[in-house]
Amino acid sequence: PAMKVRALQRESAYRWFGELDPAGRLEFLCGLLDLLNPLELRFAAACLEELARKDQHSLRDAELRANSAAELLNGAAPGAGPGEATAARSDLGDAAVRGRLLVSLALLRSDNREAANALYRTLGPPRDPRGNGAAQAGQAGQAGQELVLLYTMASNHPAFAFHHKQAFRLTLRELR
Repeated sequence: PAMKVRALQRESAYRWFGELDPAGRLEFLCGLLDLLNPLELRFAAACLEELARKDQHSLRDAELRANSAAELLNGAAPGAGPGEATAARSDLGDAAVRGRLLVSLALLRSDNREAANALYRTLGPPRDPRGNGAAQAGQAGQAGQELVLLYTMASNHPAFAFHHKQAFRLTLRELR
C-alpha cells in the first residue's frame, strides 16, 4: 500500500509540474537543482546533456549566434535578419523579438559573460519592460507570459553576474 501511495503522489507531482506555465516549470526546476548534492547534480547534468544532444545539430547555428556578443549587440540574435538593428531588437512588445531573446537565453552557455552582458544591455534596467511596447502587446496574455518567462530565465541563468540577476528579479517581481 505504501508503494501505491508513493506512486500516486509521484504521478500527482508530475501532473502538477506539467500544468505549470513554462516560467513556473523553470523556476521550480532551478529550485530543485539547488537542492541536489554535487554527485546528484553531475548525474543530472549528464542526463540533461544526453537529452540536449538530440537537438544539437538543428540548433547549432542559433547557438553560435546566441553566444556571440558581437552578433547579439548588432541585432543578429538567433532568427534575426542580417543587419537588424539592436534598437528594434530591444522592443519587448514585439513577439518576434521576445522569441529571439528566449532562444538566445536558452542557448547561452553558462560561462559566456560577454554575451550575457550584451543580453543584459537589451533586457536590463533602467527601463520598465511594460513601457517598452509590451503593454500594448497584451500584458496579461501571451506577451505577459513570454516576458515572465524571459525574465525568469535571465534571473536564473548562470552566465549573468549577481547584480544582473538581482535586476532581472526586480523586473520579474514588477511583471507578476
